[in-house]
Amino acid sequence: MQRRKRAFYIALKLKPDDADVWVRLGDLSRQQRSFQDALLAYDRAVLLDPRHLDAVNKSGLLLIELQRHGEALTKFEQSHAIHPGRPETLIGKGVCLQALKRLEEAAACYTMALAAQKTMTLESSLATSCSEWANPRKPSHTIARRPRSIPAAPLLSAISAVP
Repeated sequence: MQRRKRAFYIALKLKPDDADVWVRLGDLSRQQRSFQDALLAYDRAVLLDPRHLDAVNKSGLLLIELQRHGEALTKFEQSHAIHPGRPETLIGKGVCLQALKRLEEAAACYTMALAAQKTMTLESSLATSCSEWANPRKPSHTIARRPRSIPAAPLLSAISAVP
């Protein structure tokens, strides 16, 4: 693991302004449970590229893991401003709101995430159908990735908690 970290530091010497390298360093630091280093790396990536969704979302997810829900909520709101309606962002925002006991807002986020996921699934299905029609020899799994599923547990607990 230390060799990989050294390799990232070498890459950063060569390309200190590459936000993707900072995000990968953050990922490695997170794997090593160096959470403060990971947050610093993600923040550096966002400083270099304020619209870097991975850096913003990964920072938010790590803050949730650290039970720092208020700060995480800020990250997911920033991500939502960059790319509105992204299901992963809405779920992260919902988790933060739920932890902060803002249950109605959390339920609304989960509902929007489900609606966005349905839209993305429909768009993905249409893209796959069109691609298969244009290239009938290619199997559909090589043309379009299937969207990840949305965990139902946060939604169910938020809905059951709303009076």
